Amino acid sequence: MVLVGFAEGSSQMRIHMSVGSRLPILMGAVGRAIAARLDLNEEELREEFMKLRWQTPISFEEYLEQVRQAKLNGYGFDQGHFSPGVTTVATAIVDDAGVVRYGLSGIMFAGQHDAETIKLIARDLADLSNWSSARLVSPPIR
Repeated sequence: MVLVGFAEGSSQMRIHMSVGSRLPILMGAVGRAIAARLDLNEEELREEFMKLRWQTPISFEEYLEQVRQAKLNGYGFDQGHFSPGVTTVATAIVDDAGVVRYGLSGIMFAGQHDAETIKLIARDLADLSNWSSARLVSPPIR
């Protein structure tokens, strides 16, 4: 996956990634959200998971459960595995054919928000992703 844009808050302290930064597609919270939308069986997911390099390691069983939770909740969650000290919630945006086209993430410092506020942020992201998905048309076949 490639970062194509971002928005920042007004706080003096920020977490920043540069436009064009590349990450493995199943990495972090957005990776869990994307994995929840892909039609991968457990073996395929395990194979892809084994290619990931985490800052704070996570077991495949934990990751699999978090992907299942992302499918139920409509958003992925990462607390310090992608990057220590960072909490991320994310969603996948799909086109009208159900193909994942984008990810949308809310990235914050660990401890910056309580659990209830993080859930509210995640639900807002899920609502925005659902709104976007309902309007995104798949590219024409050439």
